[in-house]
Amino acid sequence: MTFRRLSPVLGGFAALTVIASAAINPAATASPPVGTGKVVGTAVLKVIGGGTATVTWKENDGAAHIEKDVALPWEHTIDVVEEANSEVRASGAGATGCTITMGDMLVSFKSEPNPVCEFAYWG
Repeated sequence: MTFRRLSPVLGGFAALTVIASAAINPAATASPPVGTGKVVGTAVLKVIGGGTATVTWKENDGAAHIEKDVALPWEHTIDVVEEANSEVRASGAGATGCTITMGDMLVSFKSEPNPVCEFAYWG
């Protein structure tokens, strides 16, 4: 993936925009986070919609976790490490959006079929 770093916004948070995407290997297994910074809090990854979908999520530049045929809405809480990208994506007819929140702040939101939300903390 190629990313562009934006200036800090929302009191210490920065948004990253995907310029190009890469295919996710479904055979990937979980591995420890590889973020270079300290844990700065938690974030909640959510997929919005009804029915079921395949949800793929990454925590702090780690490997992809793939959950097939999960009931929507879906959510998962992760630790946030400085300067490491986390994301959630969904595919399936029922997936209509995604969000990532850290504390009471919405840091990523998409309202579209097969959504992809990304986030990184740059303190």
